[in-house]
Amino acid sequence: MVSFKQKPDTGELVICTVKDINPNSVYVNLVEYDYRGMIHVSEVSNSWVRDIRKAVKPDQTIVCLVRNNRGEILSLSIKRVKPTQKRAKITEWKNEKKAENILKFIAEKLGIDMDGAYEKIGYPIMERYGNMYSVFLRAVKDGKNVFDEFGFDKKTVDAIYYFVEKNIKVKEILRKRRIELFCFDSDGIEKIKKILTFKDSKFDVKFISSSVYEFSVSSLDVVECDKLLDSAVSAVEKNISNFKADCVFKVCV
Repeated sequence: MVSFKQKPDTGELVICTVKDINPNSVYVNLVEYDYRGMIHVSEVSNSWVRDIRKAVKPDQTIVCLVRNNRGEILSLSIKRVKPTQKRAKITEWKNEKKAENILKFIAEKLGIDMDGAYEKIGYPIMERYGNMYSVFLRAVKDGKNVFDEFGFDKKTVDAIYYFVEKNIKVKEILRKRRIELFCFDSDGIEKIKKILTFKDSKFDVKFISSSVYEFSVSSLDVVECDKLLDSAVSAVEKNISNFKADCVFKVCV
């Protein structure tokens, strides 16, 4: 799988394969970029690592955060990746691998090699939307007109649509995330109501039990679902600050 960028940005999540394990560091290859990365033992886990070889294994696929993208070997972290971010990144990676396989079928149909397919189809889509899969998914739902903005010729559009419709099944996904929220203020109940009220929200909020609330969202794309749930958590944190509420707040694992 390739990226239209030559190098990941600082703060970006990347898929890596473990190659070398030393007593105080791990060296990995970045799957989406032609780069190597190094993870210091202090960035492997939030808890103390007695034996680094028990924390990571050779050839293991892991999700890392780019701490610094300067130099030929990038500084990476495992412990700074939240579980929800890890799940979303792995899903995104798997979806993009599927999109790449679809692109191979399209290339064969058009009689071009994969480099040509990326230049003609893949990179224009990725430069605008960051990935191919989300656009392919929209095409299955909304039709060929999704590709109008790219200026592809009719033969190319017909080939793309034929294979995305054949290989991607549209199914709406429901995702949920629970939080614990308690307010110590005298008007705590009213403040919690305000904290959990959002304008133009794309997610639903449900009371579960004392201090426990559940966000739910549905979408065709699981990555989009996770992004929306992340935005819900961020909105809660922002509202707590805006209303100057004395709260205990955490995301349930």
